[in-house]
Amino acid sequence: MSDERREKITRLIEKMFDMVPPKEVTDQMKGDESQVDDAGVPIALRTLAEAVFAEDIHFYIPGHGPHAFSGVGHQPYFKFNAERMQATEGKLSLKLLDILIGETHAAALIHYREETAGKPFEWLRTNVFKFNDALDKIIEVRVFEHDQHGVDAYYTHAYGASAGR
Repeated sequence: MSDERREKITRLIEKMFDMVPPKEVTDQMKGDESQVDDAGVPIALRTLAEAVFAEDIHFYIPGHGPHAFSGVGHQPYFKFNAERMQATEGKLSLKLLDILIGETHAAALIHYREETAGKPFEWLRTNVFKFNDALDKIIEVRVFEHDQHGVDAYYTHAYGASAGR
């Protein structure tokens, strides 16, 4: 693989993690109308998605609960994130730990920390990204959790807690 190809992929993945600080998205999800578009999507989230995801991106997030998601396109992604952020009070922090790059895919190791009802949960996730030929958009994201049972339990509790508000 050429150094140029490796650099393009690395920049695209890092751009995704650097573009929108979680606090900005969190604040937008809490009802600042000036930061939300006509469809109720946080402007920062829409900007991020349009910058790095292909219009017909495929998402695969495993699980046995309300957090599991499989969808195509930006709109299902926006809806999924809005529901997740509401259930978890928007208290998510991500840290990109490492990137492994291949010819057509890259794997990003990410430290996640999310909180609901004052109870934090931390875990490692690997996102496997597939890119378009120009290497300027991500066309597929597949998620692998290091503790799938823990993630399932956490989100089942979080979504249940948010339903009772």
